[in-house]
Amino acid sequence: MHRVCAVLLAAAAAVASPALAFVPAPSASSARSRTSLSAGEEETCTIQVLMSDTGGGHRASANALRDAFNVLHETEPAQFPLPIHCDIVDIYTDYGPFFPFNQYVPLYKIMAEYSFLWKWFYEFGATPLGLWMNELALETFCFEPFKQCMTRNPMDV
Repeated sequence: MHRVCAVLLAAAAAVASPALAFVPAPSASSARSRTSLSAGEEETCTIQVLMSDTGGGHRASANALRDAFNVLHETEPAQFPLPIHCDIVDIYTDYGPFFPFNQYVPLYKIMAEYSFLWKWFYEFGATPLGLWMNELALETFCFEPFKQCMTRNPMDV
């Protein structure tokens, strides 16, 4: 039996700090009791961590969450009875449909090297026009690929 939860570490160019949200997804067999599992079947909970390797410790934060969930399962079995699998996904690199979305990591490194680019993108992105353009582009081009990522079964990857 497999339960899925989503943890979002949003680290896009338009997002200044990580966001964390738990979204439990009911499984078809979630009503089945733990004692009714067959001998080789073990119930797990998957937590999907969406992040971008653009610096700022997003990968390290995702790994720290994974480690913390493992410790919680081991030390607090009454509150965290299920083994927890963390599915860490670099959302833009793995699911960005095309340039520039799937090239955020190398573009980030260029902007970090040339601070005037960073300043220009940051300031433009904070304007109403920049926010509107970002939202329009993400909804138009990234919604479906990101939805595919968040609805896939990480055990099939």
